[in-house]
Amino acid sequence: MKNSKLIKNRHWTKGDLQKNPESQTSVKRLPPIILSKYSEPLEFLELFLSLDFLETLVKNTVIYAASKNYKLEVGNEEMLVFISILYISRYVPVPHRRMFWEGRPDTKNTLVSNSMRRNRFEDIFRYIHAADNNNLPKNDKMAKLRPLIEKVNKLFIRYTPVSEDMSIDESMIPYFGRNGCKQFIRGKPIRFGYKAWVLAQPSGANLITKLEKINFSGTGTVRDNRIDKCPIEDSAIMKKKPRGTFGSFVDRENNIVCVKWRDNSVVTVLSNKYGIAPFRKAPRYSVKEKSKIEIPQPNVVSCYNQSIGGVEFMDNNISNYRIGFRGKKWYIPILFWTFDVCMNNAWILSRHLGKQMDNLEFRRVAAISVLQKYGKPPLATGPRTNFLFVRVSLLLNKHGDISLEVRDSNDLQWDSN
Repeated sequence: MKNSKLIKNRHWTKGDLQKNPESQTSVKRLPPIILSKYSEPLEFLELFLSLDFLETLVKNTVIYAASKNYKLEVGNEEMLVFISILYISRYVPVPHRRMFWEGRPDTKNTLVSNSMRRNRFEDIFRYIHAADNNNLPKNDKMAKLRPLIEKVNKLFIRYTPVSEDMSIDESMIPYFGRNGCKQFIRGKPIRFGYKAWVLAQPSGANLITKLEKINFSGTGTVRDNRIDKCPIEDSAIMKKKPRGTFGSFVDRENNIVCVKWRDNSVVTVLSNKYGIAPFRKAPRYSVKEKSKIEIPQPNVVSCYNQSIGGVEFMDNNISNYRIGFRGKKWYIPILFWTFDVCMNNAWILSRHLGKQMDNLEFRRVAAISVLQKYGKPPLATGPRTNFLFVRVSLLLNKHGDISLEVRDSNDLQWDSN
């Protein structure tokens, strides 16, 4: 997204916000659902892997397979089984995905092989699609995923619990292939991949201004070039000052405060809710005094530190049990990341309703429930043959006549003169 134009003639003055944060009420909302802490993990997962979600995948997968002259018939339940096998691939990893169906005892997964045949899984994996290639907008680089992204965003808004403290950050989806949307960000745990914005808009003070106009509060760190020419002290100068040094300017008209605080490095914070007062104390270790000391900390920094980490928490949950199978197409990592986010949100929702189950156990129970409920075991085990092994020989009897001997694999024998 292009950055919004800077507000003309923004007037900054030294000072603090006049709003009293203690008088504001905290906002919390649970989604309108009938589930509770006693509900099964599969019930939470099916909120996000909804019927409409599955139909989008099924429809476009069948269309794409037909465009490649391959007839593929897939149902919603079968697509859900396919996705659940992907979930299992993380906490039960194998070097090659076909090893789940091998007849050898060290790698064969009975639950998986009894839920979907190997060739069936490979067909869906090969042709899985989220959009119709014949009707892709030319100006959208994510057109192959846009229909599914729009649907999951609506589901996330509908079922995700809302609270006052919500994080705005970016999430990286690992990808090492070639694509124009791939980015490199130095210093990140995932340096190469796609950047997904999670409740984010990269416009600094302009974002806080927009939030204020629609009666939303926002607090966040920004770069020095995103503060609309605020005359606050330069970061290079503040780095030379003692830890705990801070400065603040306020835009009274738009009710925004800009605060710089010197810690181990200099941090710049914008907020339309919290000001610098009341001052806090931050414990730090002093190399000079070889002991812990307390340095002054503006209230806005303290409140920000207490509420950050939502997106990082999601990234950590997904990275621990990210889908283990990899595809060759550029959009597969984003598609599988969407599946992982659906599982993560289902787990988070269950926690908000009081269900005490950790992330791994929730994933396991949900995946097992899908395979046991919707999986279709193969009709026969082992290779099927449609031919008969025979042995044919010519025999010469004592009268000089030739007879034909046919012996099949069941040792049945007859002669024909």
